[in-house]
Amino acid sequence: MQDYKRLKVWEKGMDFVSVAYDLGQQLPGYEQFALRSQLQKASVSIPSNIAEGSSRSSKKDFARFVEISLGSAFECETLLLVIQRQHVRRRPSLKTMVNTALTQIEEIKKMVYSFRERLVA
Repeated sequence: MQDYKRLKVWEKGMDFVSVAYDLGQQLPGYEQFALRSQLQKASVSIPSNIAEGSSRSSKKDFARFVEISLGSAFECETLLLVIQRQHVRRRPSLKTMVNTALTQIEEIKKMVYSFRERLVA
């Protein structure tokens, strides 16, 4: 069992959760049960699966949960791209937030992928 709270990739995931929640609050009310909710759930899934995987008894099992975390990061990226296409032109104030979030999720994807590769090596 590994102390997941010491993992940089987990910390970055936790930081992204805050970004996702802040961004979600800027979306129109009619997106509360669509994009906002989905982005928040997917963002929470990134560090949650890393934490859950750390409790597993083998690196192979841990790597499986890290792979799920990676899938959630890709889901977040797609949701951010939907927000960019559907809402930034109507709400230009979202542009900086979305671009910052896209940069962060790209870094997280790379970190999670590298972490998974180290586990399966």
